[in-house]
Amino acid sequence: MNNYLFNGKLINQLQSWEWIKRSLIGMDQDGILISAYIKKSILEEIVGHIGNKKIKILARWNLMDLVGGASDIDCYQIALDNGWDFYIDMHLHAKIYSLPPNGILLGSANATNAGLGFSSSSNHEAGTVVEADQENLNFIENMFRQAVKLDDKLFSKIKDAYEACDRKKQIVEWPNDLLDEITPKVFKNSDLLIDECLHSDGSGILNEGVANDENSLHDLSLLGIPLNVFDREFIVSKFLHSKIFLFTSSVLKDNNGTISYGTLTAALHNALVEDPKPYRSEIKEKFINSIYSWIRLVGPELTNIRYERPNHSELLKFVG
Repeated sequence: MNNYLFNGKLINQLQSWEWIKRSLIGMDQDGILISAYIKKSILEEIVGHIGNKKIKILARWNLMDLVGGASDIDCYQIALDNGWDFYIDMHLHAKIYSLPPNGILLGSANATNAGLGFSSSSNHEAGTVVEADQENLNFIENMFRQAVKLDDKLFSKIKDAYEACDRKKQIVEWPNDLLDEITPKVFKNSDLLIDECLHSDGSGILNEGVANDENSLHDLSLLGIPLNVFDREFIVSKFLHSKIFLFTSSVLKDNNGTISYGTLTAALHNALVEDPKPYRSEIKEKFINSIYSWIRLVGPELTNIRYERPNHSELLKFVG
């Protein structure tokens, strides 16, 4: 019998849940749920089908996700009650359901009522099932290595901040000290995708409050900024906790606090996981120019990085 029920075919949200439900019942090992948004009702459905196996969970949990109801903060308690590990990654956008031995479902469907067909106004989703080979499992495991695992102490801080935030505001963000704690660590040898790099120079977004081109729209999406929100303080906070800025800071730290265009270009080229990788000239022109520009526009007081141009070289240096 072929366990890959829809292998190679595109399936919609209702078929996705049917595959998940059947796979949960037949699981012979612990499974994995990765979804930017996760609702309590979906975890309760999983509990009802899973038997004695466990699920390791990875969610995004931006404060605006929780306040807006896209995700439920009660999901952690369900995970805790069932002995499941719960991780968060503020940069997460993926939706992956790995349920052995039936393979890996990936696509557009979040673990929500709308994403999996439980709502009368469900989204129109698409996904497919791929084999759980070692390369795919390694990819998933790397996502967890770059995430933050919740425990009761950290969750208590998150819940306190969630309950204390002003819901009347158009935008809300975690307090800076908590944001630092729950932002995944990024190192110079961390994996990066092209879509995790900034594509614009940031001038329209930061200085003019507009996003009139594809690159600027990409950067708003990357930073998790709604299209109608151009609050500079909020945008800067998102930038300072972005994966590409933290990667740049890590490269600086590894090079005694000073890097050139060439050094950062080489580091980013090595970090990108796309195959084939872009040429270094393309990386420099598209992505290094962008991060340099954002750092200059935000300024050394907030980035702790100073831009210098001695003898036609363009350097980034830690302040102090």
